[in-house]
Amino acid sequence: METRKGRMLLTAVTLLAALPLHMYLSLNGLNHYLVVVMSALALLFSWQVGKYIDRLRYERDTDPLTRTHTRPAALRLFRAMSKKSIKANHKVAVYFIDIDNFKTINDSYGHHVGDTMLKKVSSQLLQMKIPGKRVARWGGDEFVIMVPCADDKEVHIVQHTLLSHIQLPTSYQQTPLSISIGCSTFPSQGISLNELVDIADQQMLWNKRQSKSDAHRKRTATLSNGHCEEASSRRCVMEK
Repeated sequence: METRKGRMLLTAVTLLAALPLHMYLSLNGLNHYLVVVMSALALLFSWQVGKYIDRLRYERDTDPLTRTHTRPAALRLFRAMSKKSIKANHKVAVYFIDIDNFKTINDSYGHHVGDTMLKKVSSQLLQMKIPGKRVARWGGDEFVIMVPCADDKEVHIVQHTLLSHIQLPTSYQQTPLSISIGCSTFPSQGISLNELVDIADQQMLWNKRQSKSDAHRKRTATLSNGHCEEASSRRCVMEK
């Protein structure tokens, strides 16, 4: 979401500079209509320049395809979130999400199909009503979601919410589709976002291997029921 920090800041600075001049002219009974006009023009100019700065910042921090945060933006956001969580004695949960068989889809059916799936997943992640949630595209088909949580119970509730609300068709042209997820928490499992993402990535890979180890039983049950088998595999396959 585009912010207005730049335009608000420049407008405030312009006002702070103009007000003392207006007060001085008024107290001394001087004609200051020209100053009023010039101040109004300066405010308009400041607003437009600030708007341009805000747009540049938005484009810098936003992935153009998925409209989620970029990795550098996520690193900055995490630093702010971790500082707040320490003061509140809370956790920051870091969820790592991967689209299974995404490379096969891209290679077999074209990047436009893969892009459509990425936008579908990112749109669902952005629309989820999770307080304090931040979504970033980490790379390729990988997403990182950062959420402030009061305790481990809330961490698990958020993970269940993610799994049960991300919906993809069960397959595309005979290629199975599903979502794998891993999780880590600040500060108990790591201090930096890169470290926490690595841990969540490893858990996601472990969950994926566990699911594949007995795919016939678990995947068949998941496909027939059309819901998430979170307890057994932490993976999600949903009917369209």
